[in-house]
Amino acid sequence: MKRTILIIVAFALLTGCAHGNLVGQRGNGLNTSYSLQDRRQAKLHVKVSPEMPAGATPIGDFTAERCHQYAQDSAPGESVLVDDLQLLAYAEGADGLSNIRFSKESGLLKNCWFVAKATATFYRTSTKQQ
Repeated sequence: MKRTILIIVAFALLTGCAHGNLVGQRGNGLNTSYSLQDRRQAKLHVKVSPEMPAGATPIGDFTAERCHQYAQDSAPGESVLVDDLQLLAYAEGADGLSNIRFSKESGLLKNCWFVAKATATFYRTSTKQQ
């Protein structure tokens, strides 16, 4: 009986550490959810500004997050989170993003050391149909 319990506990511990993170992207790696053409278009067309321009229409606040899963990997940087926000803004049809806020939270329950987040307000500068 003790041996069975020991095997079950060992199995649970090993499989608990074997799955991927529950956040999505990890570290500073390239986000492969988007094509290289989409990445280029997002960088060219989505403006990053400290404040929303006068006359712009807010779409809403959006958040990008990355997992710092392995101790030997570099932690997710702010520039990578801004790139993720630009890709998301492009996908949402936004012309720009502003008011970026960065934060970190514990990610131990998501199989990460921590989760790095960036939240920004997306906006449109024109009234043309998207």
